[in-house]
Amino acid sequence: TTTPTTTTTIPTTTTTTPTTTTTTPTTTTTTPTTTTKPNEISKKFIFGTAYLYWQDAEKACQAMGARLASIHSLEENNYLRGEVHKRGDWPFWIGGHKDGDIHPWKWIDGTQMSYTDPIKDGADPIRHHCLYYYRGEWRDALCWRKLLYICSIPKSN
Repeated sequence: TTTPTTTTTIPTTTTTTPTTTTTTPTTTTTTPTTTTKPNEISKKFIFGTAYLYWQDAEKACQAMGARLASIHSLEENNYLRGEVHKRGDWPFWIGGHKDGDIHPWKWIDGTQMSYTDPIKDGADPIRHHCLYYYRGEWRDALCWRKLLYICSIPKSN
């Protein structure tokens, strides 16, 4: 004789709670840093090695694609002071000139004299129509003196 067996199955319930994950994307923006000094010198100065009259010094500068130097800031003036000192503090023509006795000083390259160093008048300021740089000072002189010279040209990037 056999005895029947009964099997009871109890269903199990598994509950899963969904997990929500929120990811916020991180954005990093980098900006290139440019280091620029205020009033940085934006030109190159070339020192002539021949003694020339002012007009001939300008022609020599033009032959190099430059002009006699114009000085537009205290930084440029101080830079030139150091460079002239390294060369023995000789007088150098720069591009300042005036047309006649009553006209104001101007730069040969056509730019305005936005920065001016006090001009030390020579013995005859009425006839002195050209500027030279000497020991950190701008001085006026007769244009037919033979001096060394400083040219300037914009720096290429």
